[in-house]
Amino acid sequence: MADLDATVFAELSDDAAAIWSRPSVFATTVAAMFDRVEQAGSIGGMSMIDLADVVRISVAEAEIRRPGQPPRSGDVFVVGGVQAVVHGEPWRDAQQNGRDWLCPVSR
Repeated sequence: MADLDATVFAELSDDAAAIWSRPSVFATTVAAMFDRVEQAGSIGGMSMIDLADVVRISVAEAEIRRPGQPPRSGDVFVVGGVQAVVHGEPWRDAQQNGRDWLCPVSR
């Protein structure tokens, strides 16, 4: 199932050979795509919904490429020649039953 998930994800992604790296630790290739998602939050006790720029990668493929090392703040993705740095902690996409990591990024 993990191989099938990674294959389907690669077909839908912007760049099937995106680079995921953790500086001075590792660099590997994964299927990845830029996305914009709604993110709930609050300021001063007021609930709000904000749009977040994210890099989306398959949980299954991430586990194949870097077992036990999920994406985290400070990781770098290069998708279609565009570099993006993860800021904040990635989360699993509940709308996809947790099958994708959503990594908040700055380009």
